[in-house]
Amino acid sequence: MTKHLNTIERKCMKLLEKALHYGASDIHLIPTKTGYGVFFKKDAKLIESGTLLPQLADRMVSFYKFLSSLDISDKRKPQSGSFHKQMQGENLSFRVSTIPAIQYQDNKESVVIRLQKHDHIVSIEKLCLEKEWSDKLVRAASQEQGLIIVTGPTGSGKTTSMYSLTAHCVNELDRHVITLEDPVENNHSHLLQIQVNERSGMTYSAGLKAILRHS
Repeated sequence: MTKHLNTIERKCMKLLEKALHYGASDIHLIPTKTGYGVFFKKDAKLIESGTLLPQLADRMVSFYKFLSSLDISDKRKPQSGSFHKQMQGENLSFRVSTIPAIQYQDNKESVVIRLQKHDHIVSIEKLCLEKEWSDKLVRAASQEQGLIIVTGPTGSGKTTSMYSLTAHCVNELDRHVITLEDPVENNHSHLLQIQVNERSGMTYSAGLKAILRHS
């Protein structure tokens, strides 16, 4: 890491690098009575990676929230955001989600950080195990109007599927695609992406109206 980083920044970046090296999809910082437990999620299982003392954990959580443009002073409500870094030769995005742990008097927060690669687009053909499934997705995306609902547990491929579909719409169907996201997890050059920000008035409702007027 570069020399100008302070101790907290170095520890935060080192934790991200450790998770990437391990191949984790998520980092969980879970509050306990004595501090925080650090867990890596891989293949739908949580693997304990270590512990953090309360003061260090609190400062690291604040730094991750700062990077994600979250309100550092507010520890009493859930928040979510994201930040982007180039690490290990790849462009990566990190989605940060915080939830207050009400059983503790000192306003501890549980934090989950999702690790994802930028511009990692999988074609619809490679996305599906069976050609019949990819053909159905292509036909659905080709309709002039309609609604596609993507559901599933964490890590099942919802985001990958959505970006695959949007890339198909742009590259194969010559469409102008606008997304309304909370948060914007990955920056993609083929999309016009809008970040939901309720504090500035960009709600889902306002964003949808703006999109319909814009295009």
